[in-house]
Amino acid sequence: MVDIHSTWQRFLTHLRHEEKAGRTVPADWTWIVPPMSSGITPVFHRYYAEMDLRPAFYLDEEAAALAREGCPHRPLG
Repeated sequence: MVDIHSTWQRFLTHLRHEEKAGRTVPADWTWIVPPMSSGITPVFHRYYAEMDLRPAFYLDEEAAALAREGCPHRPLG
């Protein structure tokens, strides 16, 4: 378990290393910024590149329906 302050400090260190290497770090601002007292954190006052990177995990609607409803009954025989 880590506190949110340690987490954003590590994330900013990661950003600096990647930017120094000339790479962009994609991030969703809503996931990076903490929900409480967010305006006092340095991660709040930044813009992050949102990218659709591949390979990625996407929701398979058929698999989601199977998880919710189960397998349809099939007659034996």
